[in-house]
Amino acid sequence: MKPVTAFAVLCGMMALTGAFVPPLEEMEAAKTKLVKRSFSCPPLWSYYYGRCYLYVTTQMSWARAEKHCQDLGGNLASIHSILDYHEIERVIALTYRGSGTVWVGASDAQQEGFWLWSDGTPFHYTNWCPGKPSAHNTYQSCAEMQFPGNKCWSDTHCNYNRPFVCTRKSY
Repeated sequence: MKPVTAFAVLCGMMALTGAFVPPLEEMEAAKTKLVKRSFSCPPLWSYYYGRCYLYVTTQMSWARAEKHCQDLGGNLASIHSILDYHEIERVIALTYRGSGTVWVGASDAQQEGFWLWSDGTPFHYTNWCPGKPSAHNTYQSCAEMQFPGNKCWSDTHCNYNRPFVCTRKSY
């Protein structure tokens, strides 16, 4: 069927069924609104439920990693559920094929035993390895995620160099 004929048939069917076809101007305006509401992340970042994630392979101390994430418009990754944890694992696995540890945004540097996320979100969900975090060890104030290993968190010295995961809101 030729395109013109198919269009005529479609218009005829819509007229017979009483379907409303908005004017072209309204359709274009709706399309513009739809584009504005779509979620996206900067290049190389991965989108997941309103957040963008980026695995950075360059190894830095926890503070330098946090500063780097801030320079990119985010923070070191905060983890609020097992689903967030699995998404971070997926983002790492897309780039990294080995095993090791990765900085995430938790720290108790301000007060021993009082863990905070660097992005200011509540610290409710945890996935500490057995025996972690270390009790009363003021030298182990930053959280690392073990990947793929035993898939839990450990506290360690903040000046170690590690790759890391940044997160930011999508736009």
